[in-house]
Amino acid sequence: GGASPAGSAALRALRATLGAPDLEPAPGATVHQAARDAIAASAALSSSERLVHVPRWARMPSELQRHWVKYGVVWALAGAGALFVVRHSPLAGSSDLQRWWSAGVGATRAALDAHLLAPLQAVRDELFTTFRSRPSIVSLAEYEADRDSLARMLGDFERDRGSAGGAGGGGAGPGAPPPAAGDAVLVQGMDTMMRRYEHELKKPIRNLVAGDLARCLLIQVQKLKVDSESAMLEIDQILKSNELSIALVAAVPAFLIAGGLLYWTSRLITPAPPDPKTEAVPARLALVEAERSLAVLATPEPGRDLAQAAGLYAFQLAAAYEEARSLFARHRGLFGGQASSEWPALQAELKELGAPGPVARKLGGLQRIMRAYSIYQQF
Repeated sequence: GGASPAGSAALRALRATLGAPDLEPAPGATVHQAARDAIAASAALSSSERLVHVPRWARMPSELQRHWVKYGVVWALAGAGALFVVRHSPLAGSSDLQRWWSAGVGATRAALDAHLLAPLQAVRDELFTTFRSRPSIVSLAEYEADRDSLARMLGDFERDRGSAGGAGGGGAGPGAPPPAAGDAVLVQGMDTMMRRYEHELKKPIRNLVAGDLARCLLIQVQKLKVDSESAMLEIDQILKSNELSIALVAAVPAFLIAGGLLYWTSRLITPAPPDPKTEAVPARLALVEAERSLAVLATPEPGRDLAQAAGLYAFQLAAAYEEARSLFARHRGLFGGQASSEWPALQAELKELGAPGPVARKLGGLQRIMRAYSIYQQF
């Protein structure tokens, strides 16, 4: 049934005292007028005006009043910076800003050229140009020619000693292998030559003029030349590899900068999950408080106000929801991507905990959240 005339009058008097609009339609008003009055009353209720007048001394301080020290420091620094810029700008007849800007741009460009572009250019040249066009200390063709010459000398020496029946005793005869044979032939020929050299040294003066001592010495000189050229080829390869290593070391700053930019760009584009051990601690503790309040509702004690416990649970669940929402908001990608994020499913779970339902089902859902989502798992 409807309210009594005395009750309606008292309700209108209370609304007038509080400053609230009258939501009852005027007598004889049409549907259109009643809808318009309802919209106006709703706008008045949702406005920033308070329903109850609060004295100025009892109102909550504003943002500026609570953080006036921080804002004061920021304003002071901004004023000092603006004054400094004006004093060194063309407005005050100074060219310091242009000079400093040119110097900064030049230093930045020189640093980029020296530590980023030049090392990368050196690595590219080392990989694609230097190894192909570098003049070697000894070319491979020269080494092979001298080695073949040594093989021919040893072959001729063995044939001469074999036909002469010398004391060396190591001749290979007319059927000796070709001069261009492998290392085994060279070793065999050097062994024959050294045996003859040792025999010739027994009478050095006579054998130097009429024997094979001078010939053995010249063959040893050719052998020394071949060994030196082989060592030079190996040194040349070592120098080439070291130059590439030095170029790569010089390009380390460029690689670090490029890797840092790539990592920063990937973190901006793709969402990164929050760290459960550090960042998710407030969200985890807030959900623990909500679980404690829900446990109180599940096992009520005599004399406990269940309405107060339910209100405390709703407040702590809202706090847990806000902590989780702000945590995932800090880890959204540059374009707000949530393809691999747990937040959509977690949001649905938390809203289900706030919906009306049995306390036992809410306890099960809360335990499932603590078990299934990574931000609530410390280990």
